[in-house]
Amino acid sequence: MRFLFLKRALNWPRVAGHDVHTVEMAKALARRGHDIGFATVAPPSERAVAGLPLELGLHSLTPETSDIFGPSSLVGEVIPSLTWLQRRFLRYWGVEPTWLWATASLVKRLEPEVVVSANLELLPLLAAVDGPTRVWYPADEYARHHWSQWRVLAPRTWKHVFQAAVAAVYERAFAPCYDRAWVVSAEEAWAMRWIGAARAVDVAPNGVDAEYFQPRPEMKIPRSCVFWGRLDAGPNVDAVTWFCHQVWPRLKHQVPDAVLSLYGFSPTRAVRRLEGEGVRVVADSPDLRAEVCRHEVAIMPFRSGGGIKNKLLEAAALGLPIVASPRACQGLSREAPLPVVRVSRASEWVTSLLALWRDAELRSRLSRAARSWVVATHTWDAAAEKVLAGLNPSLQRPSASARDIVEVPPCPSN
Repeated sequence: MRFLFLKRALNWPRVAGHDVHTVEMAKALARRGHDIGFATVAPPSERAVAGLPLELGLHSLTPETSDIFGPSSLVGEVIPSLTWLQRRFLRYWGVEPTWLWATASLVKRLEPEVVVSANLELLPLLAAVDGPTRVWYPADEYARHHWSQWRVLAPRTWKHVFQAAVAAVYERAFAPCYDRAWVVSAEEAWAMRWIGAARAVDVAPNGVDAEYFQPRPEMKIPRSCVFWGRLDAGPNVDAVTWFCHQVWPRLKHQVPDAVLSLYGFSPTRAVRRLEGEGVRVVADSPDLRAEVCRHEVAIMPFRSGGGIKNKLLEAAALGLPIVASPRACQGLSREAPLPVVRVSRASEWVTSLLALWRDAELRSRLSRAARSWVVATHTWDAAAEKVLAGLNPSLQRPSASARDIVEVPPCPSN
């Protein structure tokens, strides 16, 4: 099959979950012999596209850099009409009408069998797709993501109630514009059906590149633990803030020389304030593998967010012992016993970390088990197989020619 992926940007380093799962899914599909193309709003760097299988090419959705805009462009392209609410959401997300026009033109020229929108705000572009199977790939359902961050007694989190409501209305408004949704867990599938009104949902758990994330024989920092991820993402900020306020002081009281390292891009002011008393924040490092492997334990103290935590899969592939909250473990494969120390209360975190720091043999056993588990249960090839199984019967959907359409004037040449 021929797949065209729509994305706002192909970023490097790939620090956001949507960057990771989109690119790795595309690679896995290409390994199965399918042809892949990408269309982006922002021009990607050479490093961002290095190694990407691009049989259908790399294309731009903006007039300034696209080869599909100009005097030779198709005239009188037809796209499905948008409702009043759908047009309001275009403005809300800053989606330019020319991007829809470009999507329709690309589809007509490249003739893909599947078009995949891989960003929250680019879901409306699927309204311009007539013919191919249309897939939205959010991985996590966004209303549930925001709702999980709401705390009744924390006024600063009340904004997430509004954001969850906006996400739910948005998803329902565009539900008729796509045929299938790809998510990473059964919990997200439930939310996509009941909140987002998705008609068909495929569950494809995230994988990990086990060749890239290999254990390294680094000299360990005694009595150390590590967390990494985008340090401006709400669930990450909440996780490390809670840990540093509720767990870390108790650990430092018993182990004065303990070290906690927080690695990630764009740390917020709240995260920066956590530095000191054995806590260090390291910002914007493009390759964390060697640094992460210098620590004795990886921590995943999540209290909010959805989907599968890529950092947990990466930690397992790197052979790190992992202590995690129940929220961090949601969506993970149960095909084999999960080799993660699961804890909830602050006192349990303290007890578990102290036990791991004191027992090198226990750390070694957890390290080997984590690597074996993730290699066996979380691969991108398995994820690709799951979405392909869902696509095969859906390719012969009714033609969109009978739907209400409107003529869109040709895009002006640049």
